[in-house]
Amino acid sequence: MSSTVDLYDGIEINVTCEAVNGYPAPHIHWYIGLRNLTEDSSLNISENNAGRYDTESTLTLVLTRFDHVKCLVCEAVQPTTLPARSVNQSLVLNVTYNPVVSITVRRLTSNKASGTTKLALICEADANPPVNSFEWICNETLVPNDSNNNRLPDTISEDATLRSSVSAIQNSLSKYQCVFNCTAESEYGSGSATFDSFYSYVIPNPPSFFIIYQYQTRSSSVFVAWQPGFIIGQKYKSESIDNVIN
Repeated sequence: MSSTVDLYDGIEINVTCEAVNGYPAPHIHWYIGLRNLTEDSSLNISENNAGRYDTESTLTLVLTRFDHVKCLVCEAVQPTTLPARSVNQSLVLNVTYNPVVSITVRRLTSNKASGTTKLALICEADANPPVNSFEWICNETLVPNDSNNNRLPDTISEDATLRSSVSAIQNSLSKYQCVFNCTAESEYGSGSATFDSFYSYVIPNPPSFFIIYQYQTRSSSVFVAWQPGFIIGQKYKSESIDNVIN
């Protein structure tokens, strides 16, 4: 199996697989995981000098970032033998793609008396090659990487492609509003996401004084989600409370 080009998200490529010296001519199937891609391939069969058959199949496909590190499998099958015999070769896909960026927010502390709150803004970026830098902008002003702005000095490695950066803010909710933009840069490209701190004002506090009776659940872990009655079309990440039942 061979491919003459690098693999990029959204770019069409051709991959060729050959099975030689078969009799009768073998069938060639293509797979990525459980996905059968054979319909997207062409087949060319030729007879060699030994009176046997060489089969060449060319697969045309468009890869996405979700195909990264999956196995592309070429399987050659002799259907006339009982049982059917097959051989295969696989290729681990290394798909290059731009950073895909998102921002989530988590309330850290709240002081009702002073009207201030502290929030953690978490910027996640999935990219290959991985992200090597983050830039935070508040209302078109760069947020420096220093303790005065509560910026985390380094990015956090989640896995081979996922990186995140955290920025903490603490301000009066009645006087402060900022549109945050997080831009992630990799060697291949960049991506960005925005978050309006106005919507952080309506993030509900966790529920309290709720009672769970053991006979009402069979699990040792309980998932609790909460939301305000009206949040202007915004949805916030639920959080879980584990091991609350002995």
